[in-house]
Amino acid sequence: MDSINLKPLRFLIFLLGILPILVSFVPKKGIPCYNCERKLVVKTSMTYYTKGDSIEITLINRLKQSIWSHAGSETPIFAIQHVEIMNLSHTWDTLYIRCQYPECEEESDAPQEILPGASVIFSWNPQIYPDGSQEHHTAEAGRYRLVIMYMFADKKEWKQTYSNEFVIK
Repeated sequence: MDSINLKPLRFLIFLLGILPILVSFVPKKGIPCYNCERKLVVKTSMTYYTKGDSIEITLINRLKQSIWSHAGSETPIFAIQHVEIMNLSHTWDTLYIRCQYPECEEESDAPQEILPGASVIFSWNPQIYPDGSQEHHTAEAGRYRLVIMYMFADKKEWKQTYSNEFVIK
């Protein structure tokens, strides 16, 4: 009686058992983003800019509920609460991107709904207003991140989230 060689069959069963584990390590294609495990993603179109470049920002709502933000409005710059620059101690300093009250009063459009799965794109011309005054200048070289404001449908309080870090040379 001929015996059946079970080694190939055992190897096949082994492969079928380990295949899902191996596949979990393969990087998935999609939108490259900072901190992808976040449900609300803010990313810039590039990570390196030249001084004076306009910065394109994408806000992606991966939540299961709508959010409200100026990012989707006619005045998207009001979605940016402020920017932060990394200092020599590797901590973040706050910089204003608009003249602040009481120095100035600016009108903004109402925040707009951003549905689950939706995204909005807007731009920031990197101007810095020292101490929130009327004086402003182009953002200097450094490592930055944006602080973006949003709220949920109850519109009771503003929340904030951060963009990826980017460099202005």
